[in-house]
Formats: sequence, structure tokens, C-alpha cells
Amino acid sequence: MAQRVSAETITEITSSPGFVPPGKVSTPPSPEDIIQTARKELDERIAKFTRILAGNPTEEDGRRARESLDKARFQRKQFDQLLNEVPEGFKLVPVYYSKITQDQNGAVHEEYLSNVRTRFLKFIGENHADAARALGVCEHGIERMKMGLDPADKEGRQYEMNIDHIIERAGSGLWAVGKEKDPDQKPEVEDKFRQNHFGNLILIPTKIHDYKNTLNGLQKIGTLQPGEGRWILMMTPERSEQNPAFICPPQTPGSRWDILSVKEKDPFNEIHHADFTVKQAADRLREFRTNPVVDKALQAIEEVARTYKRDVAQMANDNIKGRRSLSKIFNDVLEHDEAAREAEKLLAPALKEVANNLTKCFDGVADNLGGDKGNKLLHNFNGFFRSNAMRTLRENTAKLPMPEAKEIADICKTIEADLNMLIPPKPRSEERSAEGKPKGDARKNFNGQSARKPRNDNAAAPKQGGWKKKKKNKDKNKSNDRGSARKGGWHG
Repeated sequence: MAQRVSAETITEITSSPGFVPPGKVSTPPSPEDIIQTARKELDERIAKFTRILAGNPTEEDGRRARESLDKARFQRKQFDQLLNEVPEGFKLVPVYYSKITQDQNGAVHEEYLSNVRTRFLKFIGENHADAARALGVCEHGIERMKMGLDPADKEGRQYEMNIDHIIERAGSGLWAVGKEKDPDQKPEVEDKFRQNHFGNLILIPTKIHDYKNTLNGLQKIGTLQPGEGRWILMMTPERSEQNPAFICPPQTPGSRWDILSVKEKDPFNEIHHADFTVKQAADRLREFRTNPVVDKALQAIEEVARTYKRDVAQMANDNIKGRRSLSKIFNDVLEHDEAAREAEKLLAPALKEVANNLTKCFDGVADNLGGDKGNKLLHNFNGFFRSNAMRTLRENTAKLPMPEAKEIADICKTIEADLNMLIPPKPRSEERSAEGKPKGDARKNFNGQSARKPRNDNAAAPKQGGWKKKKKNKDKNKSNDRGSARKGGWHG
């Protein structure tokens, strides 16, 4: 059985043959040795830029070297500060960070977003509600988690929290090449990457998540290439039978970690989050229809609706001569299939969340029309509302005999009428360039290529800054490291 990752197990796990090939990793160093190595590397950077400035550099090179020197000095001081501010319930322990490829990281992240994230939130809400309360999550937030939704207060403000992969996805070694049963999930759940097992996840405040990523980044993991690795000191939760640590424990009163905050309302961020929830709902719907019983029933229901030349969602509760309503027929199917019922329990709240976010976002647009940011906000909402992801979800939910599907259809119909008066839609043929790619400003951020930024996940740590001579434009078209972005973000 796979071990849960904790301060007591992580060193052993990341130095085992199942994590790195035999002979690729040395005996784990002590925390003190890792600290001294990190300090030495930071001191060497300070000395490097000091030498450059002492050598009469050009004005531009001198400016860049001074910026890099200031940054190196700040990071040296920051490193020592972080060592003395470890959050309650965590330890800094040796971890072998074994870099995987971008494609491997993307596959793990795709599985996390599509099949794991929602269930982990539900798992905490159902099994560890007391721990969530102790940290400061309200009852409304806990009820949302039980439905697989992000915790938020009654005013709709999300808590500043992230789901952390304890062993980082990008540094997870051989875990990226195979899957296993997750002992913390039901036996019938399909195998998952070990990175995405519940035993490698913990829900923590964003500021603690940032602390971990900053400490990792100061130890030069950003310079590693796939297949390379190094020992670092990593923040890891302490676990016991009394404290399974799927959620961060309460912090010391008065410490910088003490208060669990909520996000301030921002209409631009709300649009971005709405786009994320659309893609989450699409995942839940796709999963729902992979059940053969569900899919067969929906196809039969769609055939009935076609004979009336109507959408399933719009006629779901209509009385049909000689038949029961489509919704009653479908509910009977769900009644006799437990797996379908469980999937529907995750799908319905996800669709309801989309409906609520559509209303909230468009109300935000209306409230700001004529203001300083009104035009930009309208432009962003238009890009989201007319994106491929939103259009596809509307098409697919129109085939569902569910009240949440009808609610989405009704809301979209109202918004579309108002939006068409504000920004008339262009014909598809006029929207595409000669290469067949969608045009537009805001919409290009949502159509297909929009990235789900990992709000609930470990983003790849930023590469360490440094002094470099100016390069010419020959590399400017090279693609950047995708990190944890999903082509299409808590998105992380």
C-alpha cells in the first residue's frame, strides 16, 4: 500500500528505487548540510556580481549587475528568514527533487484537474470538516467542499487557499511513469499517478503555499533539466493517526500565518475564475457521460427531443403524451446505478456554480459600464462568454434533463441578448485569420489555448533571476516552459 507523504516518510520515499533509478541518488544529507550548500550558492552569486561591478562594466551591464546583486542579497537574507518562520504543523526535511519532463508534468496536472481536485475537496468536506473549522473555514465553505467546490463564505468570497502537492509534480521522478490504486479512495476508482493520491495532497492557506514555493525556488530547482535532481530542504506536513493532515492545522495566534483570509472581490478575477469553473464543469460532464448507462439513456432522451425539435434541457419537465417527462425517465435511470448517482452529485453543483458565476460576472460588467474599467471588463467578459469552452458547455448541457442545465440555458439566453447589443458578434468566417486561427483580443485568451493556472496546485517555481548579457531576438519565438498550465486557473 502506498505511504502517505509526511515529514516522517518523504526522505525515504524520494530516495527509494520506486522514485529514482538505483545509483542516481546519494545518501540523504542532513538538513544542516543542505542549508550550508544553499547559503554557499547564494553567497557565490553575491560575490559574482560584486566582481562584475568592480571590473568597470558598461553602463547597461553595470545596471543589470546591480539589480542582480540586490536580488541576490535579498534572497540570502530571505533564505535565513524562511528557515526561522516554519508554519505550525510542518517541518523542513531533506527531499530529493527529481525533475520530470514537461509532457509528464502536463499529464499529471491534467489528471489532477480532471479527476482528482474535485474529489479531494469533497473528501475533506465529508471526512475532515472539524479540521477545516479549526483553520477558520465557515460552515458555508464546508458545505461547498462536500459538493466538490472551492470553499467560500456566504458572500461568495473564496478563501485564500491552495491544494498543495507535497512531493512537487515537477520534481516527482519515476512517479510520473506509472499509476497505482489510491488507498484513500474507493477500490473501484481507477489507478492514479502517485503525485495525485490523496496522501500526497494537503489543503493549505495561499501564504503558506507561497512560503513553500519560495523556499524551493531559492534552492535552484529551476535550473534542473529533466532527469536531473538534487537534495533540497522542503516544507512537509507532520502526520499522525490523530492528525492525518489533509488540511493545514491552526496556526500560532499572532504569527504571520495566523489569519485565514478571503479574496477581495475583483470583477476581472471573477471572469477568470468563471472560465476555470466552466472547464471543471466540462470535466464533470465528460466523466458523467463515460458511464455507459448514462450515455445510452441520454442518447434515447435526445432522440425524443429531436422529434419535437427542441433541446432536452428546455423540455425536460414537459408532459409528453403517452410518456413520462424526460427528467423523470432520466431520474429512474440514475436511481438504479450508484456510480451514475455519485457522478451526478458532482456534476449538478458544478453546473450550478457556472450559472451563478455567469450571473455574477455579467452583473459586474453592468455595474461598471461607463466607468474607467467598464470597457475592458466588457471586452474580457465577451471573450469568455463567446469562447470555445463556454460554447461547447452550452451545447452539451442543452442535452441534459437537469434543472441546472436549463438554468444555464436561460441565463445565457438573457446575457446573449444584452451582450449582442453591446458587442454584436461577428460571423465565424470573419473571426478567423488566413491560417484559420481565431482573431480577437480578449477572446484569444479563452479559445482553446487558455491555460488553467493551477490555483490549487504547485506552480513550477520561477527560475532564479540573474545577470545576463542582452540577447538578440533570435530566441524570442521559443516556447516558454509550460510548467503546470493546461491548454484549453484555485487554478492555481
